Amino acid sequence: MKHLLELLCFPPGLNICIAAVSLVLGLRWRRFAFAVLVGDFAILYLLSLPAAAVALMTMLQPYPALDPASIAKSKAQAIVVLGAGRYSNAPEYGGDTVSQFELVRLRYAVRLYRLSHLPLILVGGTGELDKGRTPESLLMKQAVTEDFGAPVTWTEQRSHTTAENAANVALWLRNHHMQHVYLVTHAWHMPRAMWAFQHNGIQAIPAPTGFFIEDQNNRDYRWLPSIHALDQVRLALHEIVGILWYRLTVT
Repeated sequence: MKHLLELLCFPPGLNICIAAVSLVLGLRWRRFAFAVLVGDFAILYLLSLPAAAVALMTMLQPYPALDPASIAKSKAQAIVVLGAGRYSNAPEYGGDTVSQFELVRLRYAVRLYRLSHLPLILVGGTGELDKGRTPESLLMKQAVTEDFGAPVTWTEQRSHTTAENAANVALWLRNHHMQHVYLVTHAWHMPRAMWAFQHNGIQAIPAPTGFFIEDQNNRDYRWLPSIHALDQVRLALHEIVGILWYRLTVT
């Protein structure tokens, strides 16, 4: 149900729903339906602009990249890496493996491990549509150990959301007398992740990766709609709604 709601409440599903409503309204109120349809196309145009993607993504990336020189002075006791979906039924791997987003996080986490030699903690269970499949954290472990040659200390396998990620990791850290961790996730996901981890009493040090960076070669086209920009805006809106939802519902 949650997955279906996301499809319908974020572009382009949202715009298709509005268009469908306008068609129904057109059976009785043609002018009003036309106005709704025009507004829908205007919204779709705005959400498809690279300028909109830059504005929203920049707002979601307040945490800078780690300075390598600061790692030796850090109080961090472990490196926590959040999952980011799976690449399902990958033919070249003979089954499920890590997603592209997840691979970006793992690569940076292993780099951080080689600089700090701190234990790696991989976090992620199964999503709404992946019940009965291998937990994400085990797929992450396979990539880290087999492809990057780094050891994994612990895998958290039961969480489904960022809030659950934080709650389950917090329990493990308390049992192992740890409080300070590096938190690895995408730069645009970091505000929501930091809120969740701090809410659970974890002293998280943001270690963002996968920054959204505007392509300077395409600045002249920032007011022309782009499918890539629409995808970035959808990600940004998902994070903004997620942050607000956590603040209202997570206790």
